[in-house]
Amino acid sequence: MFRLIRIWLLAFVCAAFAGAAWAQTIIAEDNAGNYDELDPWVDLSNGGTGFGPWNFDVDEGTGFAGAFVGDPAFAGVSGFGPEAFGLYANPAESGASVLISRDFDVALETNQVFSLQWAVNWDTDTLNRKGFRIYDGGPAGTQLLEVSMNGFPGLVEIDHGAGFVDTEIEFGTGPMTWRVRMIDATTLQVTSTGRDGTPPVVYSTNITVSAAPDSFALFTGAMTPADERQPYYNNLVIYEGPDPDALMITGPDSILLGQTNTLTVHRSAGVGDAITIDNSNPAAISAPATVEFDPEAPTVTFEIVGLDEGSADLQALGNIATSEVFTVTAFDMPEPPEGIYDDATFYPLGWTDGSNGGNGFTAWSLGDEGGAHLIGDATFNGANNAADLNTNGVSFALLGGPDGAYQTASRNFETALIPGDVFTFSMSFQWDGNNRGFDLFSSDGQVFNLNISTSGYDWTGDNNIPITLWPPRDEGVLIDVVITATASGFEYSLSSDQDANIADITGSIVSAALTGFNFYNNEAGEGARFHFNRLEVTESTDPNLFISGPTSVVEGTTNTYTVTRIGDVADFVELQSTNTAAMTVPANVTFDSEENTVTFDAVAVAAGQTALIASNFDAESAPFAVTVTEPPPPSPYSDDASNYDDVTFPWIDGSNGGTHFDPWILVEGDGGFFLGSSTEGGVRTTDIDTAGRAFGMWNGDAANATAAIRPIEDGVWGDGAVLTFEYSFRNDDGARGVTLHDAGLDEFAYLSISGAGYDFNGETNAPTQWDDEREFGEVLTFTFTQNGADLDWAVTGIHPSSPNASGTIIGEMLGAIRFFSAAGGGGGGNDIFFNKLDVTPGVPEPVGPGIDSIVFDAGTGNISFQVPDGYSLSLVQGASLEIVGDGFNWEDLVEDVDYEIVGGEVTILTEVVDGRLIRIWLIED
Repeated sequence: MFRLIRIWLLAFVCAAFAGAAWAQTIIAEDNAGNYDELDPWVDLSNGGTGFGPWNFDVDEGTGFAGAFVGDPAFAGVSGFGPEAFGLYANPAESGASVLISRDFDVALETNQVFSLQWAVNWDTDTLNRKGFRIYDGGPAGTQLLEVSMNGFPGLVEIDHGAGFVDTEIEFGTGPMTWRVRMIDATTLQVTSTGRDGTPPVVYSTNITVSAAPDSFALFTGAMTPADERQPYYNNLVIYEGPDPDALMITGPDSILLGQTNTLTVHRSAGVGDAITIDNSNPAAISAPATVEFDPEAPTVTFEIVGLDEGSADLQALGNIATSEVFTVTAFDMPEPPEGIYDDATFYPLGWTDGSNGGNGFTAWSLGDEGGAHLIGDATFNGANNAADLNTNGVSFALLGGPDGAYQTASRNFETALIPGDVFTFSMSFQWDGNNRGFDLFSSDGQVFNLNISTSGYDWTGDNNIPITLWPPRDEGVLIDVVITATASGFEYSLSSDQDANIADITGSIVSAALTGFNFYNNEAGEGARFHFNRLEVTESTDPNLFISGPTSVVEGTTNTYTVTRIGDVADFVELQSTNTAAMTVPANVTFDSEENTVTFDAVAVAAGQTALIASNFDAESAPFAVTVTEPPPPSPYSDDASNYDDVTFPWIDGSNGGTHFDPWILVEGDGGFFLGSSTEGGVRTTDIDTAGRAFGMWNGDAANATAAIRPIEDGVWGDGAVLTFEYSFRNDDGARGVTLHDAGLDEFAYLSISGAGYDFNGETNAPTQWDDEREFGEVLTFTFTQNGADLDWAVTGIHPSSPNASGTIIGEMLGAIRFFSAAGGGGGGNDIFFNKLDVTPGVPEPVGPGIDSIVFDAGTGNISFQVPDGYSLSLVQGASLEIVGDGFNWEDLVEDVDYEIVGGEVTILTEVVDGRLIRIWLIED
């Protein structure tokens, strides 16, 4: 058979200086493109030149095995082109194997290199190995080295007689270039690039041999079936002279004007220490004329400075090699467009915590748990080829941290969205992985979540649909998100050209106006990048009016509402309440001519429902629904923020809502006190409000603590008494917490919370992991139980890093609780909130003469007794005879339902008496 043999005799003269030039001579070459249907790659075939024929040793065992020339892209392998040598052997435990060997025409001589490219996507998923071997005398002779990988996690390892050693080459789907250079008669230098081809030297070692290499083999053993597990090889070359990438420049290929960047020069064997840097455009980029390696160092760095807009071609010139051209482009800081917009191009100096590109948003708050925040190419790994998320080649990206740690990126709008505003962005991912997605927030906290995981798409916790394109490895999935603000909240719509399922993700949410958003990812690994980009708010310009304010108020209170206008709307606006028996409003309000908001006070008259409407000739607002509720009756042994308001009964020093507490003692320090929603301070996961508010406290920069002290009324506290309350905060600045006091207000214990963690009475300190919790806040529940002369305490929280601690304080009886904040700094994120103070009374010391007699009425089954003179009835409780926990399950009885009192006589009704224990509480008049 006549056959065209391709012979490469290649000599490059790339550079000459100082009297030296470098050249490379090809001695042997073969690649998969030399084989086709007429000349297939089979046993004894011999394409290329400089090698002997191929020898195929294929054993299918009980499965399948073979060798072929094919497109590695079908196995998720990139960087080879459409043809490479491939091997397969499967399934596991089948005994299948492939070994394809070949001789060199002539053994390697000094300064000669055998080079091949090898790539694989997945590991074998078995203990069998795949890779290549180098021999003296072929497979039947002496094996000089093996490079291979096996089961998960698929480390690339080398064995040259002393066992396998990890090369520490990280994951990639492109080809590694392995080179075996004969340094002298007994020394081989073995080097490899990374798994995507760069950097030029990731692994390097010298090994001692008794003879020069004269043959090699490609091999694999039985693997779990999957195209992605097949190894691929190509570009077999023997050459003399320097490596093709003996000199290489790497580093950032763009630079901001005035910025200084660092570039790195890499060298391989034979390249001398002195290097010249050729610069085609010194007016745009400044670079040193020369650099010099430390003796035997593989790299040297140098700095460049961006001087003027334009590009410069940089080359490193050495004694035997010249690098490829490395082009650096200098650019000026991009100007964001007008309006509310941001994308990744506005972060040339990096996307960091506190950075703020674009217009109309507050600074980014980036939560870092060991992952990464990136400005990168969304198509970096073949993802999203069908729909590019990038602007100018880049987008935002999140990589999760180790062990499922979340990487987050939160941000607020400079002003909350108003009806008609449309917020849009796009996001993309390649693998389904663990959890990634986005949240939307209003002043009430989190109001929407879309979570993407192996289970599918889950939005607002109500829906779950599968990801039908899994594995979307080739193109990835791009999702367009549209959020439209309405008078009652917002509407959402998600669509994708890659996954038709989510075209139906639409709906509406009733909430306060949107104030911000958060992106997150807890899947680690380059392939699990979560990209998003093109954040834009299109502001409404149609004439419109809308009302905002509290949707639930308490009878007898005065509440403030806001009217907002959009577009061309006149200043004068009429107001209406559809149910004036429930709430009254002023007849009208007038905008200041330069303002688009105006407030008014509405009085909650009586329990019921109404709708508030603002209108004029230009526009009419949608009805704003308000519910007026009756004020909740104070609990016999509790206090909460619903017992106070800013008008009729403010929370001030000496005030006393609820019962069985002495009046509040408020010490301003450098701060102050207020009633407000606990979500206002950034506690977005759980609120602790009652009727929309909790007790709030803020403190300035000084260490002079602000404190709120709540003494417990004499006679209520006793053995077995239990006090509980809830406490929330967001930031760790300064110190905040609670202190415990006896009846004389002397402090005997404390819990202090600061950046160092939770400090329990100076004895216990648990970290708070602020990066995880800062954006979503912390809510703690405290419990204090009097156990005889000792006080038991416990605190639990809603986060994994919450203290969840408990203990006992010996010889102390609780008399007061003190809430404090010191040196917290300004801003709502440093406010603290507490609420829902509840007391289950203990057993006080006996008082008075007791009950003289109890009368049983056989006809009715009721029992009655007379309250002693000088005392009044405080509480009647009942319990079943069954022991619950450590005692009886006492419940408060209700007057006129469970018992009656006429004058001084108390009658316990029949249904309560039957099978129940009765406990009576008296208070001395």
